[in-house]
Amino acid sequence: MFGANSAPTRRAVLAATGGGLTVGGFQSVDRVEGSSAVELRVRVYPDERLGWGPTARDVHRHLGRAVEWLQAIADERLDRAVHVRVETGPTVPRGPLDFDTEKRLYRSFRDWLDETDAPEGPVSHLFLADAPFDPDLGYGIANTHVRGGGRLGAQAIANVGATEVWDDRTVTRNMAIHEVLHTLIRDRDARAVNGSGCEHDLGAVVGETPDRVFVTPLATSYAGEGGGEETTWHGTGCYHHDRFSRYDVHPDLETTWHHTWVPSDATCKAVVRYLREW
Repeated sequence: MFGANSAPTRRAVLAATGGGLTVGGFQSVDRVEGSSAVELRVRVYPDERLGWGPTARDVHRHLGRAVEWLQAIADERLDRAVHVRVETGPTVPRGPLDFDTEKRLYRSFRDWLDETDAPEGPVSHLFLADAPFDPDLGYGIANTHVRGGGRLGAQAIANVGATEVWDDRTVTRNMAIHEVLHTLIRDRDARAVNGSGCEHDLGAVVGETPDRVFVTPLATSYAGEGGGEETTWHGTGCYHHDRFSRYDVHPDLETTWHHTWVPSDATCKAVVRYLREW
């Protein structure tokens, strides 16, 4: 869960959420009679080059774990039920996709969804791209939140081809979760929770020891000072290490980086805030 060669402890798992959070650690909230449940779908579509092979299946499994974690916390904090489904979608053929630029790829994926009668409504459509040598796409993109993207919800792209070639499976998992999380949070949710409108700052870098840290999904590719540290390539979006919900990196020590699929506590709070205003 934490890395290919690491043996995670329970303390490390809990610490990675930003302060010893446990899924059942919140006081239950009485349901309001007649309140409607929150219904949300996350649908995963692998590139045809990947198919539903080991990488896509592993991403789907860990994305499901992260969503279950969020759902359990939201269900405890909200006054209505939360139902989230992580689904397997069809593989995406290369023909209709335009990889020339990040924007063209997003638009062609959206058009393909429209042409194939993809589910509508509050859906996060995640495309697992196999483009390891595409610097414009980088590790991925997400366009908007699930209720702000129109009829087809939100679309996100995780370039698992890049993370599999340049990094490792734990980064692959985290970047897929990372992009889906962007579709479940708005800037104002991040600002209300963490004092920063940058969603990446909701992430946490938690030290189990002074030189050994665990990076949560939204901090993944932004935790180091540059490429070649936490990940081979550094993210190009916003980030401020001094505004991360937690940042335990010691600049005088050589850091050993690990990744956890468990979202930070601040990330969970921002998702719950978004769902509360559904």
